[in-house]
Amino acid sequence: MTQTKFPFEGKVWAVDPETDTCLIRAPKNCNNGEDLYLHTKKNGEKIYYFYEWEKGKKEKYIRPITTEKALEIIEEHEKLCNDTI
Repeated sequence: MTQTKFPFEGKVWAVDPETDTCLIRAPKNCNNGEDLYLHTKKNGEKIYYFYEWEKGKKEKYIRPITTEKALEIIEEHEKLCNDTI
């Protein structure tokens, strides 16, 4: 995938799931899912986004989210993981 550009919170971002950091990955044995990514610009600015995919379809979607929402999702994911151990 090549970079996808979009405006978010007053800035233009260019993200690429192939090079950005995947924080939470959906199980690949599902027919669709969304993975949570972190993109960091060279100047240190960060953006979190969902990479939405569906098996058998070329279209993939990028959905940016706020840092606060991303941290909530990460915290909840950690709780779920700790509960299953």
